[in-house]
Amino acid sequence: METTKNKMMWVAAALVWVLVTGCAQTSAVKQDEGAGVVQTRSSLESLGGFFELPFKVHASQSRIVIYQTPEEKLSGATSIFVDGSYHASVVGGAWTQLCYRSGRVDLGARQMQVGARPKDLMDSITALNLSPGQTHFLRVVQENSRPVFKPVPQSQAMREVSGARQQMHTISRVAQECVMSAETVAKPAAVSEPITLNAQVLFEFDRSDATAMTPASLQSIDAHLLQLRNDKIVLERVHVIGHADPLGKPSKNDSLSQERSQTVREHLQKKLPDGVPITSESRGASEPVVRDCPKAPIAKSIACNSLNRRVVVLITGTPR
Repeated sequence: METTKNKMMWVAAALVWVLVTGCAQTSAVKQDEGAGVVQTRSSLESLGGFFELPFKVHASQSRIVIYQTPEEKLSGATSIFVDGSYHASVVGGAWTQLCYRSGRVDLGARQMQVGARPKDLMDSITALNLSPGQTHFLRVVQENSRPVFKPVPQSQAMREVSGARQQMHTISRVAQECVMSAETVAKPAAVSEPITLNAQVLFEFDRSDATAMTPASLQSIDAHLLQLRNDKIVLERVHVIGHADPLGKPSKNDSLSQERSQTVREHLQKKLPDGVPITSESRGASEPVVRDCPKAPIAKSIACNSLNRRVVVLITGTPR
């Protein structure tokens, strides 16, 4: 029995090793002549898609969404256990979800590093009461150097998980197939589907033109629009919101966010059917996702603020 347990723990450690090494960031270094600094652009290329608000699950189930923001300073990957069984592992900038039975559930967190011996005990256990048909959002936070699952409201989670990528490296031993609620199946309602375009590095530093958009950003837009067409969603309105990081003068950031929203608006006009109204606005640097970056315009701060150089596209439509 002890031998079998040890083997299973080593397998879990190996899966975490795959996650950590597979998520290694690829980076491109560019010299910014105007600011005299080196800009580093990085992305989690090997992770899955960006987060979108999922459909409501059936009353016989509950959904759990767990994510970790990039600024969380946990070393390695956080392994997630549901009632003692392994589900997945997440790193900073990644999310995972599962559908599960309603009622009380114990969520275990175990921090793992490459090459480290597997732990016998959890670093923390969070008891959660899952409500039927509801989605529960949990953020991985660090408390006393240990990972802990902290429940957060949906509004906060949607802001923090917008640029995260789905963990796709391991197979859950506990997740159930998600079943759509009877209400959603019987009566399609108007949907407001938020789309966040590659919030990690949507625009290069101090730029707003179309060539400054990353290929992943353009692919994200086109993929969402294709999915809407496949789902036969009749588009009613599109709203584009531009953001900037806090580096530099406020007036310049206001202009950058406005120009970025206009760049994305022009791209959407080429992709959307005629007659779909597209509105836009700019919010400058007033709504940063990451707030603890260095204030000086140095390479470290530019990389840290990549999540703040974003454009959000909100699409409203109804099923046919």
